[in-house]
Amino acid sequence: MLPEPFQTYVRLGFRIFPAQGKHPMFSGWQAKATSETKQIAAWLRQYPQANWGLATGNGLVVIDVDPRHGGMASLQELKSKYGDALKTVISHTGGGGWHLIFRTSDKVRNAVNLLPGIDIRGDGGLIILPPSIHPDTGRRYEWVKDYAPDERDFVPLPEGLAVQLRAPAIVKYSSGETASQWSKLPADVALRLPQVCPWLKDAVDAGANRVNYSQWVAMASWAHSMTDEPQLFFNWSKPYYEFDEREARAKWHQTATLSPVGCASINGQACQTCPHRAANSNPVMVLRKQYAAERGESGAFGAPEEAEEIRQLLSNLANTGNNLRF
Repeated sequence: MLPEPFQTYVRLGFRIFPAQGKHPMFSGWQAKATSETKQIAAWLRQYPQANWGLATGNGLVVIDVDPRHGGMASLQELKSKYGDALKTVISHTGGGGWHLIFRTSDKVRNAVNLLPGIDIRGDGGLIILPPSIHPDTGRRYEWVKDYAPDERDFVPLPEGLAVQLRAPAIVKYSSGETASQWSKLPADVALRLPQVCPWLKDAVDAGANRVNYSQWVAMASWAHSMTDEPQLFFNWSKPYYEFDEREARAKWHQTATLSPVGCASINGQACQTCPHRAANSNPVMVLRKQYAAERGESGAFGAPEEAEEIRQLLSNLANTGNNLRF
């Protein structure tokens, strides 16, 4: 028989997996995460000191509140808008934040910085579960009193948030013939992105300008949309001590399903005179168009046919001040 809280997690149908710190213990964790007692018992024997993660999506969506980046004020904003609709199952993270876990019948995309310090963990995402220990603070993840999953029911994601998050995200990499998927860029081409984006060039040249959290997430989204390898993003993060490799590795996992953030969301000094910003584009799309031209092809190399239309829509949304970040 499994010890608690694992019996509860199995009863709830939580798809869980062992983690090292805030990172999955193995690759392919999305497919391997399970609620099967036999497999969880085997992992408990194999990884007795492991933390434990929850694969989100499949009916579960999480509001991830990070007070270090303004999450408390944003949570108060959500409370004033949605009130009791936020009274769902809640855990207190070892880093001082909160995970609010909701049920949903929709496919919900991940979103980073939906509001300052508020991320959404949906399909393809993950959170760390109690009783895991935070790798930096040494504090345990704990269920909030009276808000644990054996004390209260999961409530539906508030409709206003559900509407925002139903918009389809672009799948990054091609694993077949599907036209709506992205393909990877050759490594030497991906390295050229700072030549396309003057803001990024300043950012990676020994910290020539300061990168805030939202801009750093944008950098992760650009790297993800070009390559499977995290080293490019790690190199871009190196000039910034607050975004060390441990933080960068965690953010790489968390942003795995994001499509590239638009130029309008960066708002750096170098952006003011950049011609690509005026086109409501993003630097990855610009680089793909350049590479296609070099190959004697039209369009944007390896990008889905509808990507430009979707990017235009998302950029317009960002410019209307609705605080969404993609």
